[in-house]
Amino acid sequence: MPMSFFAQMRLCTGIAALFLVAPSHAATECPLLSTAEVAAAFADPGARVESADPSGTCVWKLSDDTTLISSFYKHPGPAETKEAFDAWKVGYTADFPRAGRTPPIGKGAYFGMRPASQHLSEAALLTTQGNSILILSYIRNSEQTAPDKLAVPILALGKQAIARSGKAEQSFGQCEWFSEAEARGFLGKGALKIHRSGPNWCAASVEGSRASLVVQVSDHVIDEKLGRDAPGSDMCKVVLMPQFGARGVAEYACVKPMNQMMKIAFNVNDKQVEISVQPLGRDANEADLKPLTAIAQRAYERF
Repeated sequence: MPMSFFAQMRLCTGIAALFLVAPSHAATECPLLSTAEVAAAFADPGARVESADPSGTCVWKLSDDTTLISSFYKHPGPAETKEAFDAWKVGYTADFPRAGRTPPIGKGAYFGMRPASQHLSEAALLTTQGNSILILSYIRNSEQTAPDKLAVPILALGKQAIARSGKAEQSFGQCEWFSEAEARGFLGKGALKIHRSGPNWCAASVEGSRASLVVQVSDHVIDEKLGRDAPGSDMCKVVLMPQFGARGVAEYACVKPMNQMMKIAFNVNDKQVEISVQPLGRDANEADLKPLTAIAQRAYERF
């Protein structure tokens, strides 16, 4: 059975969140772990939270230049949860060889570490409970060896975090950024799923396809020019959208493999907003710009 849209999307975006970039939302407190708990687990009073998203994806920095990331994903039901957990686990078996026996955490867990010969010391805990999946990733950004008994603090924090899965703001069925009718205008009458992940991310999809409507809000504002002056803008058809500020822009008719998508992006009050759509069974076209602009207009007005 092909992997579902949510499993595909969360697998891809989760890898990016873990190993490439950290999410950039306001650093308050993570709903799954407190900074005090992280500091106590690693005996590091200098530990600090760098970003904390209500969805449960959070980033901490330790005094020794180590990054700790919690990535948290809820799924609509047990079948999709198992499918996504198995997909993650296959990846970790290859990238993070099992580091000893993982004690019972949640319904299932896997703990692994990269070989010590590599410059970056990395470890990852994957665990599931109910319809939730938690990944706790440890990345030591230096050539120093990882501390002895690294599994002890990571497993302890993972156990605390997965037990609080109900505190993460993730839900299904509706979100504040678009209506079901607007989503169906792009995605048709198939089995529609809407996944809200905190106040900063929402996606609608059709089961068995890659069609999607996604709204993403970030506190990280891109400084580069957008629109016709942007590097590589000849890769897409670009429409400047001054109603969304100097950097408001829409892009579509892009070169493959992005030819099926349309995106509107803008910056407002230190927020970056991106709204993208991949219609069901066809390329996005100029006619999609008007309904997507209506969704973008409401997002712009919120800020």
